Amino acid sequence: EILSAFKPASDAVLGEQPPFFINLCEDFHEDGLIYLIQKGSSRVKKFEEGDDEVAIKLDGESIRPHHATLTCDIESREVRIAIGDESALLHVDGKRVGWEPVRLEHGDRVIFGDEFIFRYVDPRAKRIRKPLLDADGRPVAVDWKYANRELRA
Repeated sequence: EILSAFKPASDAVLGEQPPFFINLCEDFHEDGLIYLIQKGSSRVKKFEEGDDEVAIKLDGESIRPHHATLTCDIESREVRIAIGDESALLHVDGKRVGWEPVRLEHGDRVIFGDEFIFRYVDPRAKRIRKPLLDADGRPVAVDWKYANRELRA
């Protein structure tokens, strides 16, 4: 399912499918909620009834009113993320993110607070990225369980 979490598709990255987050769940059968990333700057924030701002809105105890800021450069197709509040918990591939923006790469695991795990997808890059391999050279399933193990490592 694709949510219009941002502005209508006409304001998304034009000419091709925009980058997006896909929700990862403990039960992989429930994976698949998609949040398109708009060009320019946008926010990830706590869901509040009656809030009309176009943003990714998450409803959880650990989500701050302005949890994170995303920037998407239309020319370079570079997407960066940083915290939006000093108390916001934000991790990319198990590493804590602060005020300094972190560039997202296709396949990165992004965790907002304690409850929300997403995989970043850049449709242009997904055909060229090599799979993640374990110590024995076998492909690793990058899912909810993997992201949780990575965060606790």
